[in-house]
Amino acid sequence: MKRTFIIRYSVLAGFLCLYCSVLPAQKIPSVAAGKVAVCDSDKQIEMGYYSQKSHSVTGAVATVSGTELDRSPVSRLSLTLPGLLPGLTTTETSSLLSKESTNFLIRGRHTANSLGVPLILIDGIVAETSIYESITPEQIESISILKDASTQAVYGIQGANGVIVITTKKGAAGKLKVSSSLENSFQQVSTTPTFINSWEYATMRNQAAANDGLTLPFTDDQIAKYKSGTDRQKYPNTNWYNMFMNNLVMQQRAGVSINGGSDHTTFFANVNVVNQGSQFTSDNAKYDAGDASQLYNYRTNFDVKLFDDLNLFFRSCGAIGRDRTPSNTSVGGLYQSLFMMPSTTYGPCTPDGQVIATSLYNNPIYGMLNRSGFQTTTSANTISQLGLTYDLSKFIKGLTMSGYGAFETYGYGTLNANQTYERFVRTDTLDNFSFTKKGDEINSSLTYSKPCNFSYQLMFSGNAHFNRTFGKHEIQAVAFATYQNYSSPEYTYNSPYMYPYKRIISGAMVDYGFDHRYFAKVDIGYSGSDFFPKNNRFFATPAVAAAWIASNEKFFTWKDQISFLKFRCSYGKTANDVFGNNRYPYKDYVSYLNGGPIANLQNYIDERGYGDPEVQPEIVKKLNTGIDLEIAKSLMVNFDYFNEHIDNMYINSANDVPSFQGIPIDNYPYTNSGKMENKGFELAMTYSKAVSKDLNLAVGGNVSYSKNTITKVGEVELGDTYQYKYRTTGYSYGQSWGYLVDKSNGNGYFNSKDELQNSNLTYDFGTPRVGDLKYKDLNGDHIINVKDLAPLGTGSIPRWYYGFNASANYKSFDLSLAFQGIGNYKVLEGGYGIDETLLSGVYSSIHKNAWTAERYANHETITYPALSTNSSTNTQSSDFYLDNRAYLRLRNVELGYILPKELTQKAKIEKVRVLISGHNLLTFSDMKFNDFGPESTYTSIPVYKTYNIGLQLYF
Repeated sequence: MKRTFIIRYSVLAGFLCLYCSVLPAQKIPSVAAGKVAVCDSDKQIEMGYYSQKSHSVTGAVATVSGTELDRSPVSRLSLTLPGLLPGLTTTETSSLLSKESTNFLIRGRHTANSLGVPLILIDGIVAETSIYESITPEQIESISILKDASTQAVYGIQGANGVIVITTKKGAAGKLKVSSSLENSFQQVSTTPTFINSWEYATMRNQAAANDGLTLPFTDDQIAKYKSGTDRQKYPNTNWYNMFMNNLVMQQRAGVSINGGSDHTTFFANVNVVNQGSQFTSDNAKYDAGDASQLYNYRTNFDVKLFDDLNLFFRSCGAIGRDRTPSNTSVGGLYQSLFMMPSTTYGPCTPDGQVIATSLYNNPIYGMLNRSGFQTTTSANTISQLGLTYDLSKFIKGLTMSGYGAFETYGYGTLNANQTYERFVRTDTLDNFSFTKKGDEINSSLTYSKPCNFSYQLMFSGNAHFNRTFGKHEIQAVAFATYQNYSSPEYTYNSPYMYPYKRIISGAMVDYGFDHRYFAKVDIGYSGSDFFPKNNRFFATPAVAAAWIASNEKFFTWKDQISFLKFRCSYGKTANDVFGNNRYPYKDYVSYLNGGPIANLQNYIDERGYGDPEVQPEIVKKLNTGIDLEIAKSLMVNFDYFNEHIDNMYINSANDVPSFQGIPIDNYPYTNSGKMENKGFELAMTYSKAVSKDLNLAVGGNVSYSKNTITKVGEVELGDTYQYKYRTTGYSYGQSWGYLVDKSNGNGYFNSKDELQNSNLTYDFGTPRVGDLKYKDLNGDHIINVKDLAPLGTGSIPRWYYGFNASANYKSFDLSLAFQGIGNYKVLEGGYGIDETLLSGVYSSIHKNAWTAERYANHETITYPALSTNSSTNTQSSDFYLDNRAYLRLRNVELGYILPKELTQKAKIEKVRVLISGHNLLTFSDMKFNDFGPESTYTSIPVYKTYNIGLQLYF
């Protein structure tokens, strides 16, 4: 579709905080007239199974256009969304290039079960797989998120976690329009762990051994030889990271779109190709096991007028991926292996080419990249949708009926080529350069296998839509029903999860408006699933909403100052049927297995748990109130407050029965007896101004806050000797627990033997040493144990989430900036790079200044307790390991320039735009452990920065 890069459209589409319900009743004025429009009251807001004019929206909805998303130089749709939609929290959980995964939460968590994942619809079809990730912004008309009960209730048992509605572009009658783009990106990790060189490693290893009273593994002379570098064969300084990680990774993206049609047929088509380079270096001449990939995706949308009142529509989209990875490991496992062998290890191979490992680590990265084999996976995910729309206005004016059938498939085939290889370890005597074989592996030839998988989804949907205006009265009504049959790809070979999931979702909505001032809406969903027993399978989820546009009242005399003022309120029920437990939670879970404790019996029955025959979906009651305000036709302010409660949360009933009754506690069924609440608010503001005929400026921002509290989970109260009597009740989901470090002495460590002895403290989990952490005795019994545990952090998700942007247009130039961040989010760190006792010591920068008597006496900076070679009292969870994961990130920046028409028209090109852009360029945080970023860990693939250049052509 032809695009226009005038600021009024970027304001309409992009301001981070655009709420559908704030749109005032006015037409868009010309930018040249010195005014920049904020919104259009007649704009249709897509709600999934229906749409509404923006002025009549009574619920909480946020929307963004594909034009705004197109500013992000990334290949995954989820990476374009952070900070753009108030109420939508995104967390990048994996940064694997071109296969990044992102968790979505709408208004935080509503239940302690499931992942809290919103329902995602693509043109009305439930996206059961991650096919939505491959949809490009060029294919998208708009994305809406539905946040309150009045917008979610019709989705029944699928609506409680919110709804993301993706609407793709349709064709337009007229001249054929072709657009194309070509972009090349340079990708680079945003954080790199500090390299611990060999003499630093040897020094710290000696410190740990001395603290444990062990023989020092390195002599002073050996440390000096590591540092001198005169004999790197015997005394190496191996930087595994630099040896195998590429400093820059290349990605190319190309796409073509066509749009056009006649009065009878319109079409839109788009094809995209992504070529992703590998982040690892391989030197195997026979095969390359690096993590390169190619992604191809397409979309075609056809609309055909069969008769004057009968239209046919066909939608088809798909994504085909070709991925190459090492065999028998993940790409994340490759990255982790970079840090598992210390820099004192010679490598990667012996002089005669054998792979080097260590006595404690058996999977060196060189062996996994070059000697383990490879796997090539081809995957295909497609959705096809065919439907009819019948206009019944000749019988009942305003009535339309439509229906469609849809089929989604997902399948993959993998060519596995596996081989084993010999490992060699260096002898203990450093002065001798020799190796011995480890284990009984051999250098084998490649062996091949070809596993595959397949899943599908069938959907059939029909609806009736009535829309009429009678003078001052506006009426819209919708009734629909949808059947879903879905086979999950994760459980194809695992009974009973291999059986398809079946749902029937039906609902109705009636929306009434009077004189563009008063609006009322009633919704009801009625849905069922085979998760539940036949006699208790269908459930109703009603909701009501109302709105008042006060600025349209005759008595409202402040229109020059307040050009738009709207109040909204909604209340209703939503439901969730995804518990993350048994496939059929109402049935007993009994398995018939081969073997048994007595071999000659051959088979046995395994009773794993009991079902609850009265199980039902979790019902979340939601209240939302909102105010939408426009000041002087340029500043928009939107505020929403929400309060949600669930009284039948699905929880384990084990805590309600005594442990001596004879049945294993884990076998007791889950029941709908838990309670949880979630509350918060959202504030969004946008401002735009046409400074002159050639210069337009706009800024916007939004902030969201949510806090959930579990109020009942059947938790047994702990005894009076516990400082905190509950571990879950009264706290947010994912609450962490640990010991509090006693810093009354200034630094929180036992700094001398006298201080240690005079503390009169006994630790249940070991004997503290000088230099170890000193924990608070909260209950005063002089024993540090589980009774002294305290809540740490605020749960598993950030409570604050915000974003803001700025954009400017000057003649043919356009510039945009987008920032995104989170706040009030602290996480307990651990694992490799934090716990120095793992393997043979995986050290990071924080261990360089660990406690020693010399550092303490010299008043030097101390960043870590005394090092150890084995688990110590310091490895317990405590607030010492509590890290502030709050951050502010420059998410996107883009500078574009449209070439003069006199140059492009000679080549018969309507418009040429060149651009440079960046993604994740800067991140500001205050982390204690700074060897990794706020969305990563020491050994997980970090978030990548992207530098991008592109060319866009329009014909």
